[in-house]
Amino acid sequence: HVVVSGVGRQYLACLLTLHTVRGTTTLSEPALRFVRAAGSNATTVDEARKCTFFKNALLKGFAGCNKMVYESCKRAGLQEKPAQLRRYTILSDQWSVEDGTLLVDGKINRREILSRYAQVVESMYGAVMTNTVEAARVSNTHSSIVASAISDLGGSLSQPPTLTD
Repeated sequence: HVVVSGVGRQYLACLLTLHTVRGTTTLSEPALRFVRAAGSNATTVDEARKCTFFKNALLKGFAGCNKMVYESCKRAGLQEKPAQLRRYTILSDQWSVEDGTLLVDGKINRREILSRYAQVVESMYGAVMTNTVEAARVSNTHSSIVASAISDLGGSLSQPPTLTD
């Protein structure tokens, strides 16, 4: 699962959860396929969070996502420069209907997640000096396009996201 944050900010940040065996931090088969394709031996969320190969595969996917967002905005005729996804945090927690982070239909309860992880989100924005960030502002349109692009790129985490030329 992924929640993108950043409306009104200069760049986007996202919270990620990795697909695990229910009730554990052990990566599920689709997640393990992604991890292996990235060259990692991680078998748990914590191992994946620390693995350079895994993080590089995510960063490559996010670069592809940023490119897709730019191209989508350009095709849509949007004049402003789209904000880029610049920060992410992989959470150890799993989201569920029982804890209120997912709705009954399985969709993400964005409001609950952003409230529950507000400090994590704020820390991602505090990690960059403002003079290094381009003067772009995130709109709801950009945020939606990025969330869709991440979903398309990462999907079930069954294969590593790739850049397109």
